[in-house]
Amino acid sequence: MLLKEFISDHAEKKLAPKTVERYREQVLYLDPALLSMPLAEIGPLHLSREWNRLLESGGHHRRTKQPRPLSAKTVRNIAGVVSSAFLRAMKWGLATSNPVTNSEPPVPKKHEGMALIPSEQMLLIKSATGPWCLPMFLTKSRSKSRQLPSRHPRGWRLF
Repeated sequence: MLLKEFISDHAEKKLAPKTVERYREQVLYLDPALLSMPLAEIGPLHLSREWNRLLESGGHHRRTKQPRPLSAKTVRNIAGVVSSAFLRAMKWGLATSNPVTNSEPPVPKKHEGMALIPSEQMLLIKSATGPWCLPMFLTKSRSKSRQLPSRHPRGWRLF
């Protein structure tokens, strides 16, 4: 009930249509039993259990419809929608606290970035000689603050 009101009374009026669409998709993953609980009864324990359920079997395969785990990032995004709804409920006077803050949503794995050294950058530029791939790897440098330390002589930089 809270999430429907949050989407109709707040999200549709103040957020981008694509954001509202994504919120609706994320709400569908939540257990109907949790959604039907009275607002005052939903606590951090209920939400932590829901995050664990989503991590284990919250999604489904497109073809077979068999349960499958959701990624930690997806579950964290769902927790963000629920938290936003509770924050809005607090502003509306419907809730006194946000149980999401005391629940334990998963922490997604951080991916380590990789930078190319100048010789690797030049090798990539030289190997990307076809007209279909050069624009994909290169972009014209627009400002000095965004330029990489080692630039191509024509002002191009790796994106």
